[in-house]
Amino acid sequence: MGLPTTPAENLWRHYWAELMAGHSRLSLLPLELPFEHSEQIEHPPPVQRARRPAKPHTPRVTRSPAERAERRIERDIERVKRLPVSEWAKRIAGDERNNPITLQDILDGVENYFELFEQMRRMAPDAYQYFSRVGAPLATEGSRIRKSQVQALTVVTPAQLPSLFGIFYPRTREQQREETLRQEGTLFDFHLFEKPKNHATVAPLGSTIFHHHTISLKRDIFTPDELRQFPGLRRNWGMSWYVGVLPDGTVRALPHRMSHRQRLPSGDSVYHSAFEVPSYLHELGGEMGPHAFVREWFNIAVAFTASALSGVTVTIRQGKRAARIGVPVSNLKAFFTDRDVGNGERRKAILHFRPGHDRHMADGRIIAVGEHLSGERHFTWRGYEVTVGVPGIHFPSPEGFDGPIYIDGDPENPLPPEAKKEKLMDASQVGDIMRNFIQRRGPAPIRRGQPVRGYSTDKLDQKVT
Repeated sequence: MGLPTTPAENLWRHYWAELMAGHSRLSLLPLELPFEHSEQIEHPPPVQRARRPAKPHTPRVTRSPAERAERRIERDIERVKRLPVSEWAKRIAGDERNNPITLQDILDGVENYFELFEQMRRMAPDAYQYFSRVGAPLATEGSRIRKSQVQALTVVTPAQLPSLFGIFYPRTREQQREETLRQEGTLFDFHLFEKPKNHATVAPLGSTIFHHHTISLKRDIFTPDELRQFPGLRRNWGMSWYVGVLPDGTVRALPHRMSHRQRLPSGDSVYHSAFEVPSYLHELGGEMGPHAFVREWFNIAVAFTASALSGVTVTIRQGKRAARIGVPVSNLKAFFTDRDVGNGERRKAILHFRPGHDRHMADGRIIAVGEHLSGERHFTWRGYEVTVGVPGIHFPSPEGFDGPIYIDGDPENPLPPEAKKEKLMDASQVGDIMRNFIQRRGPAPIRRGQPVRGYSTDKLDQKVT
């Protein structure tokens, strides 16, 4: 029988010789023989995998730009609250007291403030000189206060309360008109508190004394008939009394010198003076009494001032006057997204919080970067000059000074002789110094997550008992 001569037979013979010779490399290589009648290997059928159930179709929700902005702010607030670990970073995140504030609240507040506050020049010249430079805190429609602070009967550290502070309650023309015609306009526009060093009152030793001024400012929104019905609306008016925070923390109305005229049968008049709680406090207090009335309004004003200064302080200026309001750091971008820019310039990022992170360098090093603040602090917005900053980090808090102050210009309580020998500054000079601090440019040096320079801060957020 002769040797096979077909190509297929020659290939098979070569393969068999190699295999018998022990070359294992052939056993590792796939070999396809060109046999016309090779046996077909039957493979098992593929395993049929169970299909996952289809997800139910959820219709896409279309939200308005305002709703999307609100959701973005809520996410930013939660992120900032979750990430910071330092106390200063937690403070700028804001809280439930100023989270509800909207852009419209700010616009209404500053418009009403700049419309009315010029009248403070006649009502309280020193307060006007100071707050027109520093900015009065605004308690807007969206501001909130904690019920515990209003119901508090005692203050833990009264000596650390500010020497001079006030709160302005802005209201739109419609709100003021409605409140007045319903005879509900008892809130006043401005509450001013001074911690006097020369006071005309008596109190237990160790008490912290405040002179509380309530001021109502005139508005040109009433008809002649309404002005005849409410004559007090024709002018600016106000009331004042002394408040004492006693050593045990109790807040009470304090007596001060009151004059009375006694008409004699002959027609002559005799004047008497005595230290007593003003009679109008008894009338205003009604059944609750003068002490409860004074304590309640003191707590309300302190709580609203603390709320207005919570978070990041926004100082808004129009000419020579300024107002302040506190907002969460996450809301700055949404509130001032339409801030002005120069021709052809790109809008810079506004002040924002940067959490701690690791920075990977090109040479392989890893540098730990602490949490810090970054972004623009000074800009113009809708015709206003705006400065944003954190009291205690960028500048000292105007409410951080807690020493007693001399009050000049009171005929019943003149400056003592020793005060005239001291080097004193008036309200306008102090306001100029504070304004320069607030408007000073440049970033706050923060290293390893902590501010390098620490300024005074307010002590309005006190624990109560």
